[in-house]
Amino acid sequence: MRNSFDVVFLDDVMEHVYNPEGTLREALRVVKAGGHISINFVPYYSPLGGHLYNFISRWWLHLFLPRSVVKKILLRKAPIGFRTPSMEWDDYNSLNRITVRRFERMLRHSASMINILHYQITNRVARLPIVKELIAGSVICILEKKK
Repeated sequence: MRNSFDVVFLDDVMEHVYNPEGTLREALRVVKAGGHISINFVPYYSPLGGHLYNFISRWWLHLFLPRSVVKKILLRKAPIGFRTPSMEWDDYNSLNRITVRRFERMLRHSASMINILHYQITNRVARLPIVKELIAGSVICILEKKK
């Protein structure tokens, strides 16, 4: 399936996969030359990086409380539509803690294979790395595989 797809979408995927670098390599492998890869994700240290927002509306909660306390708070909540607290807990447990810095390093390592058509960190107003990590809303990136 090498060079088979015109577009690969990684929508809220990069923060959940075990190996984000390998996931990007695989996307580059299967997309055609001149094809596009669309990536967006919420970095771990951002206000909503714990993915608990459906049930717990406290920013950065995942950074300040032990996992056992987060689980206890979450599992006391009532389901919202089809979404259950245990589903939210599973999402939380699947996070790989990807950061803006790690993703940017991935892009630099792939520079010989890609053109960056669009790169945006929402809510980015700071230049200091740790502050940038803490206030990032989401990372949005569109890549083109070089011909």
